Amino acid sequence: MSPRARAAGRRAGTLALSALAAAALAGCAAFGNSHSTQTVTAPGSLASAQTLPSQHGQWPSLDWVDQFKDPQLRAMVDEAVKDNPNLQAAFARVEASRAMADATRSALYPHVDFDASLMRQRFSQTDLFEGTPLAGSWQNQSRLQAGLSYDFDFWGKNRKALEAALSDDRATEAESQASRLILTTSVARTYARLAALYAQRDVAERAIAQRRGLSDLSRDRLNAGLDTQVETTQARGTVASAQTDLLRVDEDILLARNQLAALLGKGPDRGLAIQRPTILAQSTPLLPDNLTIDLLGRRPDLVAARWRVEASSKDIEVARTEFLPAVTLTAFAGVASLDPSNLLMGISRTFGIGPAIRLPIFEGGKLRA
Repeated sequence: MSPRARAAGRRAGTLALSALAAAALAGCAAFGNSHSTQTVTAPGSLASAQTLPSQHGQWPSLDWVDQFKDPQLRAMVDEAVKDNPNLQAAFARVEASRAMADATRSALYPHVDFDASLMRQRFSQTDLFEGTPLAGSWQNQSRLQAGLSYDFDFWGKNRKALEAALSDDRATEAESQASRLILTTSVARTYARLAALYAQRDVAERAIAQRRGLSDLSRDRLNAGLDTQVETTQARGTVASAQTDLLRVDEDILLARNQLAALLGKGPDRGLAIQRPTILAQSTPLLPDNLTIDLLGRRPDLVAARWRVEASSKDIEVARTEFLPAVTLTAFAGVASLDPSNLLMGISRTFGIGPAIRLPIFEGGKLRA
C-alpha cells in the first residue's frame, strides 16, 4: 500500500473515531430539569399528643378475631378470605406482579436461544449470486444455530428496573393485605352490628311485654272508673309503637345477614344460616405508644403507598439511564448449508461474535418527557 493510501486510511480512522466520540457525547445528554420538586412531610411534625395520648396499649395480633371467642365469627372470616371475589382478584394481582418481577430479573442474565430452519428459496439472477451457478436456481437452505446475547449493565439500568419491579411487587402485596384487612374488619363490624341488633330486639320484646302490662292495667282502671278512655287509648298506642320498633329491628337484622352473605361472596340464602352472635363482652382496648409513627409501618395501605413511591423513584433512575449508551454482546454458532445432506459436516460451520452500541442522539424529546 502506498504512503498516500495509508495516510488516507489514518485520516478516515481519525474521522470515524471523532464521529463515534461525538455520538457518545450526544448520547450522554444532560438531564436538564428532570428532577422532582415534591417533598414528604415528616410524621413527627404532625402533632397528635393531645388527640391520641399514649395509653401503653398493645397492637392487635394476627389472630385478633379469636379474642371475641365466637367460633362462628372465626369461621365467617376464614370463609370470606377464601371465597370473596374482590380479595381473590387482589391475590391474583400479587401473582402477576411477581411474574413481572421475574421477567425483569431475566435482563440481568445472558439470553441463549436455538434456531432451526429449512427453507426452499429461489435466488435472484441479478442479486448477490449474479453470474454464479446459483443465480436463478431453487435451493433448499437449511440452518441450525445457537445464539447468545448479553446486555452489559454498565449504568445499572437493569438492576434499577428490577428494584422498581420488586417495589411494585411489595406494594401490590401490601395492597392485597389492605384489601384483606378491610374485608375481615367489615365482616367483624357487620357481625358486631348484628349482635347489637339482636340485643335491641330483646329490648324491644321486653318493651312490648311491659307496655302490654301497662295497657291491661289501664283497662282495669278504666273498668273501675279510675281512668278515662284517653289513658287507655294512649296505652294501647304505646304497644303498637313498640311492635313497630320490633319490626324495624327485624328488618335491620335481615339486612345485616344479607350484608354478611355478600361479604362472604355468597347469595342471600347464606345469610339465613347465620346464627345469633355469641360475642362476649370485651374491655375497650388501650391506644399503644408512638401511635402516629408506628401506624405508618402497620397500616398496609400506607406501606403500599411507601413502596409505590420507592418504585417510582427507581423508575426515574431507569429513565435517566436511557440517556446513556447501551452495550450489547451477541454471538452465534451453528451450521448452515444449501444442501441439507452437507448440513452436519465440518465445512458447514458458521459462527460469529461482536459488540453492539446504541447511542440515543435525537429522540424528539421522548427521553425528557
